[in-house]
Amino acid sequence: ESGNWLSPKLFGEPYLDKPPLLYWLVMLSCGLFGVSDGAARVPASACALALPWVAWAWLRACAGPRPAMVCALVLCFSPRLMYYQNMLAMDGMVGLSCLATLASLHAGLSGERIRGPWLAIGWASTMAGILAKGPVVLIPVAPAALMALAVSGRWNGIAAFSFWLGSVAAGDALTYMALDFASPGFGFA
Repeated sequence: ESGNWLSPKLFGEPYLDKPPLLYWLVMLSCGLFGVSDGAARVPASACALALPWVAWAWLRACAGPRPAMVCALVLCFSPRLMYYQNMLAMDGMVGLSCLATLASLHAGLSGERIRGPWLAIGWASTMAGILAKGPVVLIPVAPAALMALAVSGRWNGIAAFSFWLGSVAAGDALTYMALDFASPGFGFA
């Protein structure tokens, strides 16, 4: 109603408690499908539907089609995923972001040479998670990726991982500074 698509509002006041990605996607969905409960739930439902597909694709590349299918089915029938797929919540976005980041980092760092496009996809996935929930998405992702590199002995990937992590930190800082500039108090609330 206010025409301000950058800063979410609650009852006409700036709502600075959560990062804005969910609100942006809900506004976009309502703009496309009309203002309704169903349209508001489309982004969360899309993330819940994408989660088993990403898990299937990643596991298929690593372990084969049968374990991938079992994993995807377990996710599809997971009570928590079924519960959150129809809720207007950030959990599905955060889960999808973390899974997509780990899958992309694995694809980018596990081969004989570093694959930059996969690291870029991992960066974009992480930034989406940061915009959905904040820098807290790095807590499950960064240690897991670093441990995987250490266990596999892929020490040449440490430099690429460090660059990836630094670029995520820089992107996070720039994003929150831009949000704070557009709506004072938002970026660092």
